[in-house]
Amino acid sequence: GISVGSETNGGVTNVQVYDNSFWDSEEGLRIKSDYARGGEVSNIRYSNICIRDAKNALLFTPYYSTKAVPAGGPLYPNFHDISIANVVIMGTAGVKLQGFEANTGGYGEPAFPLVMSLTDVVADTPDGISTIASDANLTLHNVNLPVFASTANRVVVNGEATRNARPGNVLDCSKAFVDFPGIDQSNPFGSTWAPSL
Repeated sequence: GISVGSETNGGVTNVQVYDNSFWDSEEGLRIKSDYARGGEVSNIRYSNICIRDAKNALLFTPYYSTKAVPAGGPLYPNFHDISIANVVIMGTAGVKLQGFEANTGGYGEPAFPLVMSLTDVVADTPDGISTIASDANLTLHNVNLPVFASTANRVVVNGEATRNARPGNVLDCSKAFVDFPGIDQSNPFGSTWAPSL
């Protein structure tokens, strides 16, 4: 997949990720940091992406690891102005959408919620998507992932998830996954490639 971080202490901004396909990856789209690495991650745009059989199709977390806090004190991850558009998730997968909770680790910092918009982000089997969300302000349009507002987890949702969203209306992923030679060991050209003459 595509990862931003874990080292974000210098900040990451103005990144565009588009026209990708991921098959059997651990993570599809990922931004990761923690309060030992900190930093602002903003203005990140993802579009036209097919994700198939990923452990985590979407993974945005400021709780990446337990690296020691620097001598100067914690560095606070702040992920905002992130947009995901025209993404199809095929098969079962996890989705984690987390911002940074206030007073994490006992430090007196304010909250830095994940601010993200999801437009035309659909799964072919929405019931196969396992979602964890906390400390997030999410805007949804034509999304069928199980993403819901939660007072307990400090999740605000503008719009709503709908089962009516269909992958075929978002992005054609039927030819997104190339059968590379060597996958099928009995045929060095793969099962859909033919030797050129």
